[in-house]
Amino acid sequence: MTMKKILNEWKVFLKESKEEDREIASSILAMIDPKSIATQEATEFLRANKKRASRVIRSYLDGDENVFSVSPRKDVVRVGKNQHYFPKKDFFSRLGGMLEILEDSRSKFDFSMFDGSVEPRDSPYPGKYGPKDHSGGATDTGIVVPDKATDEEKAPIVANMNKYKSYYMYKAEDHVMSSIDYEKSLSHLITAYEGLYGLWKKYSPMNPEFIKVKDALISATNARLVGIEMSDEERADQHMKTGNELLANNRKESAMEFRNAKALYTKLGMADKAKEANMLFRQARRIR
Repeated sequence: MTMKKILNEWKVFLKESKEEDREIASSILAMIDPKSIATQEATEFLRANKKRASRVIRSYLDGDENVFSVSPRKDVVRVGKNQHYFPKKDFFSRLGGMLEILEDSRSKFDFSMFDGSVEPRDSPYPGKYGPKDHSGGATDTGIVVPDKATDEEKAPIVANMNKYKSYYMYKAEDHVMSSIDYEKSLSHLITAYEGLYGLWKKYSPMNPEFIKVKDALISATNARLVGIEMSDEERADQHMKTGNELLANNRKESAMEFRNAKALYTKLGMADKAKEANMLFRQARRIR
């Protein structure tokens, strides 16, 4: 086979691969559209192609914008000729929710959470897709619990973690959280960490996860103690400090801190710091 023929075949392969990625992306976009209604056919398509769909999403989160095209106002997203409108500018948040469903080994592929006519659920797991049966390890919120912990012990931790997440679900990327709401969200996070700390101390205090949870609890508590009487720049800097501390302990919650920092820096016109916060936000979102 000549080199020219090999190159031509490779070009054809890349073109077909890109077209397949666009087909997957169009299905994802249609499913997370605020006006979507999850059909069985669309659900089964994403179930069958979950690995490719996950890769397409992660490629976008890592900065590849060849498939998803987002308007400057963040409210219109295109894939090829297909266009979808996100009036709350929450495409990024919905995409993250889709990724969680695709990569959860216990997922039942219930995409009803994206139905715009349904508000994020407060019970039992807000913004998530319903309770799961599991015997330990990672919970539905992405936190890690001791294998010996009972469902009854895990329940209040998961509930508080999801109350914390409810302050961030389906918000625009440039949404600036009020100081009062931030303090409330931290109260739920601290309560969740306190419960998690107690479980690791009870069942496996020698596990490295115990120290990580302890450090994360200290970081969240310190963030709340700083108080709410700060300038926007001081608040942004505090979000970065807390985010970096949580990231050092491999906590996915650090993403929320970096997102808050990015929104504030953007509001202040501090482009370089906003870019740094966004880079760390994307890094934190990749934590499994």
